[in-house]
Amino acid sequence: MVSSPSLAREIHSHLQSRVQEYMQQEGQNHSDGQRALGVFDIVTWITELLPSIAEMADAAEIEKRIEREVDTKAGGEEDKYVRQWMFFHHVYSKTKRIDIVAWAKELGLNGFLKSGKPGVVCLEGNDSAVREMLVIMGGWNWQIIKRKECHVISNSMESTGLQACFSGEGFLELKERDCGLVLEWLNTKSLGTEFMATLGLSYVP
Repeated sequence: MVSSPSLAREIHSHLQSRVQEYMQQEGQNHSDGQRALGVFDIVTWITELLPSIAEMADAAEIEKRIEREVDTKAGGEEDKYVRQWMFFHHVYSKTKRIDIVAWAKELGLNGFLKSGKPGVVCLEGNDSAVREMLVIMGGWNWQIIKRKECHVISNSMESTGLQACFSGEGFLELKERDCGLVLEWLNTKSLGTEFMATLGLSYVP
């Protein structure tokens, strides 16, 4: 059994499940007379898996932090309007893609999902709705999920000089998965630099 007090319960459960799957699969591969699966093989495989497990731990911490931030606005205070970017190692699951679009629409958010590898989500809307969406997505199982830049477009006190780029467009999944073509489209909205920053790249249009 793999056990570590530093791992969240759900991450520990995920790792345990992955190890069991690996042992079953490799056990079948070694049943044809080849050498038996050894402890060294298992340890080596776990070592190679650790970076993705660390990313999961980061995602879990992000989720907990977002949950702590989500609260009810008191005294009639006006909600901020923000644009939030999210990065995913990949988004292929049809169920997740449908759910992301459905939840974003339910919460009244604008923006888009770029599925495939890498996956990108851009959310525009009231800050409380955006944070609720992050909690929802953070509760799903991802290989890598990272909360990227959040830009305040307007608040109750003053305008920030930024513009909402998807107002009135709703939320949709892009048909195009090629980052280059998505970049061309976002450049027409002056969002190319923000998109590339989400991918971890510097860019000057």
